[in-house]
Amino acid sequence: MIIHLALPLLLSSANPWLAAGADTTLLSLTAGPLLWWRFNRHHRLQDALHRLEMELRTAELQRLNAILQDEVGERERSQSFFNSVVEHLPIAVFIKEARELRFVLWNKAGEKLTGIPNAEMIGKNDYDFFPEQDAERNVSKDRAAFERKGVLEIPEEIIQTRNQGARTVRVWKVPIFDATGQPAFLLGICEDITERKQAEAALERSHELYRRAIIAANAIPYQKDYVADSYVFMGEGIKDLTGYAPAELRSSVWKEIILETVFLGEAAGLAPAEAVRQILAGELKGWQTDLRIRTRSGEIRWISDSSVPMHDVDGKYIGSIGIIQDITKRKQAEAALQQSEERFRLLVEESPDMIGIYQEGKLVFINSIGIRLLGGRSKEEFVGMQSEQIIHPDDFASARERLRRRLSGETGMYPAEVRYLRLDGTALSVEVSAAPITFEGKLAVQFIARDITERKLAQKQLSENEQRLRLILKSVPECVKLVAVDGTVLDMNPSGLAMVEADHLEQVVGQSVYEIVAPQYRAMYQELNAAVFRGESKTGDFEIVGRKGTRRWLETCAVPLRDGEGQIIAQLAIARDITQRRQAEELLRLRGAALHAAANVVVITDRKGSIVWVNPAFTKVTGYTAEEALGQNPRILKRRNLPASYSPTFYRDLWKTICSGAVWHGEFHNSHKDGSLLIEEATITPVRNEEGKITHFVAVKHDITLRKRAEEKLAQVQKELLEVSRQAGMAEVATGVLHNVGNVLNSVNVAATCVADKLRKSKAANLAKLAALLREHEHDLGAFLTSDPKGRQVPGYLAQLSEHLAGEQTAAIKELAEVQKHIDHIKDIVVMQQNLAKVSGVTETLAVADLIEDALRMQDSSLNHHGIAVIKEFGDVPPITVEKHKALQILVNLVQNAKQACQTSDRDEKQMTLRIMNGADRVLISVCDNGVGIPAENLPRIFNHGFTTKKDGHGFGLHNAANAAREMGGNLNVQSDGPGQGATFTLELPVQP
Repeated sequence: MIIHLALPLLLSSANPWLAAGADTTLLSLTAGPLLWWRFNRHHRLQDALHRLEMELRTAELQRLNAILQDEVGERERSQSFFNSVVEHLPIAVFIKEARELRFVLWNKAGEKLTGIPNAEMIGKNDYDFFPEQDAERNVSKDRAAFERKGVLEIPEEIIQTRNQGARTVRVWKVPIFDATGQPAFLLGICEDITERKQAEAALERSHELYRRAIIAANAIPYQKDYVADSYVFMGEGIKDLTGYAPAELRSSVWKEIILETVFLGEAAGLAPAEAVRQILAGELKGWQTDLRIRTRSGEIRWISDSSVPMHDVDGKYIGSIGIIQDITKRKQAEAALQQSEERFRLLVEESPDMIGIYQEGKLVFINSIGIRLLGGRSKEEFVGMQSEQIIHPDDFASARERLRRRLSGETGMYPAEVRYLRLDGTALSVEVSAAPITFEGKLAVQFIARDITERKLAQKQLSENEQRLRLILKSVPECVKLVAVDGTVLDMNPSGLAMVEADHLEQVVGQSVYEIVAPQYRAMYQELNAAVFRGESKTGDFEIVGRKGTRRWLETCAVPLRDGEGQIIAQLAIARDITQRRQAEELLRLRGAALHAAANVVVITDRKGSIVWVNPAFTKVTGYTAEEALGQNPRILKRRNLPASYSPTFYRDLWKTICSGAVWHGEFHNSHKDGSLLIEEATITPVRNEEGKITHFVAVKHDITLRKRAEEKLAQVQKELLEVSRQAGMAEVATGVLHNVGNVLNSVNVAATCVADKLRKSKAANLAKLAALLREHEHDLGAFLTSDPKGRQVPGYLAQLSEHLAGEQTAAIKELAEVQKHIDHIKDIVVMQQNLAKVSGVTETLAVADLIEDALRMQDSSLNHHGIAVIKEFGDVPPITVEKHKALQILVNLVQNAKQACQTSDRDEKQMTLRIMNGADRVLISVCDNGVGIPAENLPRIFNHGFTTKKDGHGFGLHNAANAAREMGGNLNVQSDGPGQGATFTLELPVQP
């Protein structure tokens, strides 16, 4: 900018160097040329004056002389101003005379740039200051400027200075010619751009480092335009990450693919709605979120989004800048680490050996078995103890020396036998190992000690026990076998021989156990055997094939069998026949899946599509009995003439979907057994076995034939249908029965589901495990219950199990009582509706609170199941005389609707409030919820017949409720502030009809 300002000044007519003859004016910039110019100019003026004086001798001569003197003064003032401007310009300016290119002007900026003072520079040329090569380059470019007769710009040039070393400059060279057109002077302007070039280089390096950092971090930068709901830019890596191109990623797509959002940093702990509010309000200066997403291909990934907000000049949020990173592997690693830490913690706490940590001579950790072995009750009794308080005094010196040698790097010190001191002062013999570790950032020693008090006693009794064990093995019903490392059977008890269908031991000894195991489980059993020979205990369920072809499922527990030196010599396996249990579990699993959809048609087929089970609703809807359907393919229902809307690949696509493991939902146009049209809405779900393979398909279907037909005719006949319904007086009765019974049936279904869930989670199955444990120790039951750690827990466990089962029984009885109460209410509804069809107007005088409690009891299980809090605000009101069941139906319907509104709401705290208030000779009953609310445009239509916003609704409930309220002399109204604000339905009933 300075150059663009200075150059016009230097070349303007105000510059006396260019205005009055460059041949003399430029020389005045030095002391000698300046005196010469003044002398020459004065001499010529004197001659002119003399001639004029001689020729004219008039007053005109005096006037001309005054004018000339003024001109001289103006020229001198102009030159002084020019010199001052040039001297104070912040860029270097120089002027060379054209013949020898010697400097005649050199301003202060030039001195500062090069370190060469003005006095030294004037009168000399480039060869006097610069290296010959640099001087040649400068002179060459000076000549080039004269040759082109115009400004020569040198964008970038390196010069050597005295005080700053090498500097980068930008140079303009302007040739100046005299009146005859001959070269007179060269004007040079030199701008120091060293810092700018360094900054540009630094910026380039910064850009490169940023690019490399983004690539190394596998990050995707972006800028989001909030107003346009689009990205100003987005790294192309986003498509590889999500499957979507940047242009596709609008808010609606993100909302669809984001499954979970975790806010971090400043936004940590905020709910998504609150975080968005703070972002829009400018309260968050930046945020980071971890997002679990489903990519276009269906893959689940985790990404990290780190963003900072962008605001316009008014501070309004307009978008954000951030980076997105794929953190799927990190999340997987974190989960794996957490699982690993939990497994390690459980391993330490449940270890049969004492595990502890010493740090700075004090005990800082001890596991549960260690506390018990040392006679304590809690960790607090031991943490902080000195090592000499735990190690027996007679063993302390040797133990300390052994540890010192181990810490110095020696090996072979452990395991070693040491005596520890219990809290009561008695000695405990242990076999201990120790090693240095880092604990909480400091050096520590971890020790593992095993109680060996009974080792010798056990060795002494080993022979007797072995004989006794053989007698036991012959009598137990489980298969007990010994297997070598290569899988060869070494021994097997009689029960095992019976399971594999062998007549005598010689048929299996020496044979491979893998030949008995079903082919698909051989690899698993080989891994089990390998793990046992690595010293691990393993369990597993395997299918075997007997010598005669019988298949059985065995639950196997395998442990290593060691010799006296601790070497593993065989696998000891105990296997229990669980074939019947597996079959029962499989049947229970299939029936359980059908139970959840018992209200609709349920069909279960095998992998090939053959029907293996149908529920009673199947017969009712299709006309085929279960006996006719079993073994058949569902195509027996297929209609010959399918609608034109059916795709030719309809059934092929259906099979492709469910065989891939996905759930299929759609409609079938089938035929009833009598040939009539049957339209069914169906959901088909694959069922997998424990190996994850699809074994069956469960189809849940609903007959929508009437609905479809009604939908086709609804527009034409709705008015006529309603009129006929009113005239007949039975349509509302039928729909009222269906709707009200449906409400109560929902409660019955919820209660039945709760009972089923509790039975599935029952701990009664643990009795079998306990019985097996007792049977395993029946030969020494007394010693087991008094001495063995597990045995001593049996009485307490039985007491706890008894209490738990009693609680389960009480809960089940309570739920069944609720079911019975709901069924009774269904009967009352049916009877009431039947009575309505004949006689109306039967009234009762009731307490309003009792009426509400009855309605709540019908929904109690469902409300509890969905976690909806019920608040009762009952005012003091008189009893009312109403038709009880009609009023009860209204309240049940309102409570049901409020529950559904809360259930579909995103609120964490779901709440329903029931109020009783006094009116003018009337009682007001309000049912309020904080659910999804009602849009303003729907409020006028909410009680219309057939109007509903529910996917599976019919629009009968509120219409019938409003009619029933009017029939009793009352009124039903609604109030809602809009979506998300909940709703309040108020039933007004007269105290006396």
